[in-house]
Amino acid sequence: MEVRRQKIGEDDTPTSVARTTDVVVCGGGPAGICAAVAAARGGLKVLLIEQYGFLGGMATGGLVNPIYGFGYFEKGKQLVTGIPEELVQALARLEGGTLGHQRRIECETCDSHDACPTHGVSSLLSFDPEAFKYAALTMLEKEGVEILLYSRVLTALMDSATVMGVAVATKSGRQVIRGAVVIDATGDGDVAAAAGNPYQVGRSQDGAIQPQSLIFRVGNVKRDENRFRQILPNLPGRRSALSVLLFRLPRTGEYIVNCDSGIHGADPLRVEDLTRVHAETLKATRDIMAAIRTEIPGCQDSYLVSTAAHLGIRESRRIVGEYVLTKDDVLNCRKFPDGICKAAFPIDIHDLTESPDDCNPMLCVKCGDYYEIPYRCLVPCAIDNLLLAGRCISGTHEAHGSYRVMGTCMAVGQAAGTAAVLATTKGVVPRRLDGVSVRRALIENGVTLSGAKC
Repeated sequence: MEVRRQKIGEDDTPTSVARTTDVVVCGGGPAGICAAVAAARGGLKVLLIEQYGFLGGMATGGLVNPIYGFGYFEKGKQLVTGIPEELVQALARLEGGTLGHQRRIECETCDSHDACPTHGVSSLLSFDPEAFKYAALTMLEKEGVEILLYSRVLTALMDSATVMGVAVATKSGRQVIRGAVVIDATGDGDVAAAAGNPYQVGRSQDGAIQPQSLIFRVGNVKRDENRFRQILPNLPGRRSALSVLLFRLPRTGEYIVNCDSGIHGADPLRVEDLTRVHAETLKATRDIMAAIRTEIPGCQDSYLVSTAAHLGIRESRRIVGEYVLTKDDVLNCRKFPDGICKAAFPIDIHDLTESPDDCNPMLCVKCGDYYEIPYRCLVPCAIDNLLLAGRCISGTHEAHGSYRVMGTCMAVGQAAGTAAVLATTKGVVPRRLDGVSVRRALIENGVTLSGAKC
């Protein structure tokens, strides 16, 4: 597998410093939000940078719904706790904010692991995207996090192999922001790539990557199911029937529609490909809506409410870290001394090509068990003063197919923020931290990492 290196924007880096802070969190999605809260609670001055005018990333701008990864197997036991669960509770306090943790009713109806009717997806958390924006904003403000919206990270500021901060494009011009620790929660690993850390993209043998989707929201659906799948007939521009998933939102009659774009081979790191896929999927939305009204009972009078502001990106850069999580680690439920979060979502890799011989069945983690992500996956292998949070952490293509879901990414975010606190307090770069101490600090802060299996 080719390992790529890339440096971005070196010739355009501004020199005047606009801000200096303890921790710079790049990206205001689910992982970045939890990272910023954790760092601020540790007494650090935190600045969070987000390219949109709102927080939430894929949860809001991408309309990705529901949240997977909390592993809610039975009441009182779940895999992801801590700050991510606090955000869930903040949503619950808002009218129409969330339906809460919902265990799939199909659970415990199978006779064996191989016959799992949910393919290992035991729970889901549906939420309102607008409520998520508000809950995230108020949580960050309460913790004293400085937020810089409408700002896009251009490049990393380097001193040899050490990140000293980032250069940011804003409406008021380019700004330099320096920080003792930088957390890359961009999803695509933009900061780590700009700093020159090696990374991988796609399947090892050929670089094939999961297709993107444009998720959209519909209203006036006269059904009352939390989740249902429907196969739609051939549509214009598609070679085969379309499988769509509809997920109920908290407000009556509203659903999120998720279906693969059917466009394979598009590079999520190439702006021309993103433009093309977004345009084609936006136009296809009209045909899909017409088919939904015609083919799905209870949807005859439904209508399009909105489309996502950003394509749903399932996969892009995976930054090479001090440890690379593998498929075997996931499926064998491996635990680590420096494990910083629990995860149990199946390996879910959407079809990478149009070939019917290239489908990828979901591979389930053993029912009732889980694997852990070690702290070392959050530490880039070649760059100091930088931590990773979210789906860009270090892992193989197959392992990424499991840990890429938002609940797990939120837990990783809290771990990154906690590590930033310990590194700053001890006066060391994150690489020099003992991952066991990060795990211990998370447990002390209420994260469930020890004890019996869920």
